Amino acid sequence: MTRNIAIGLLALLALGSAHAQKCLPPVNEDCAGAVDITFAQLPLTVTEILGCSNDVSDKPYFDLFYRYDCTVTGMYQLDMCGSFGDSHMRVYTDGCGWGPSSSQVEDDDSCGGADPIITMMMTSGTSYWIEVGAWRDQLPWTPQANDPFLFRIQYLDGAANPWADLGNQLEGDVEPELHGSGSLNTGSPVSIDLSLGPQGALAWLVLGVSTINATFKGGIMVPNNDLILLGVTDFYGSYDITTAWPSGVPSAATFYFQYWIPDASGPVGYVASNAISGTTP
Repeated sequence: MTRNIAIGLLALLALGSAHAQKCLPPVNEDCAGAVDITFAQLPLTVTEILGCSNDVSDKPYFDLFYRYDCTVTGMYQLDMCGSFGDSHMRVYTDGCGWGPSSSQVEDDDSCGGADPIITMMMTSGTSYWIEVGAWRDQLPWTPQANDPFLFRIQYLDGAANPWADLGNQLEGDVEPELHGSGSLNTGSPVSIDLSLGPQGALAWLVLGVSTINATFKGGIMVPNNDLILLGVTDFYGSYDITTAWPSGVPSAATFYFQYWIPDASGPVGYVASNAISGTTP
């Protein structure tokens, strides 16, 4: 299998060199042409070339699309590990691309520092669109249009989703959303992803091993203040934390997360994300 993948990549590298003169649009260049994946195909490894255009107004660039209409509930792993250059991936639920009814989870560097890996619960009867592409569209960040990549999706097991949405979002002109992904097994990649917050704002992640559900700044602070981490949102109001889950965490331990962000449009000068919890298996 490894040899076949390597041969496929070499062939695609040769083909990819043609993009300097003329880009060749794949069939799944946009959402409408998303390639369907079925449970019977899993585990699936794809060697392909990137697209010619950016179909969602944000990274990843030169994106391609796959669609999985889930028929088996459980934990799935999606990755681009070993791709050519620096790749990026986003998974949308119930709608392809940004939209009022869709939600998304994304990753950039959890696999080897240049490629994404996402472990997430998928639910039978739900449609998922997977967008794969490059992190940047200019040097020195590669790949470029029509460069090769690897994409894998596999079903892990029927384990329960370790993540829960606890609500208590505090809205202003923005509505910050917090999403957790990863199996919470020792050494596995875990992502805490904030999106739709204010641009370029200080974002305080409150992490607790218990809840206090205290009234705060016009909203409800869910986690106890056991640890507070500071970040700064990007141009899109996002801030992502990705790490490997540490060893020595006991089974059935629950952790609580919520972002609080200074923003003048909030009721008392703050907005807050929904709170989430993650429970170890």
